[in-house]
Amino acid sequence: MKFLLILSVVAASALARPEDLYDDSNIQLDVDELISNERLMKAYAACFLSKGPCTTEGSKVKQLLPEAVENICGKCTAKQRGMVRKMVVAMRERLPSEWEQLVATYDPEGKYQPKFEDFLALNE
Repeated sequence: MKFLLILSVVAASALARPEDLYDDSNIQLDVDELISNERLMKAYAACFLSKGPCTTEGSKVKQLLPEAVENICGKCTAKQRGMVRKMVVAMRERLPSEWEQLVATYDPEGKYQPKFEDFLALNE
């Protein structure tokens, strides 16, 4: 089953036309800096939860979140998929309360959780 998921993600990535992918040229988010700074991670979580102000970058990411969750980052570039994985792993480990709120906000019924866990397990 996991092989089929991996194969479908790779195939979707290969077949996706550039206009089908999210544009990452206008998002200048340094994920390594973000995950190394708990205060900054909390600020982004607050932004994504509409509980605090958003930076320009945070606003851009927040706009993409609902669709990216729904299609399990299917329109993400390889760079964006790596960024998402890093951010999620860091938030789940260091900000579990904020992570639970994000899940409740963007996947309240848990419909996407199993596929999302498979996505996180991929090593692209």
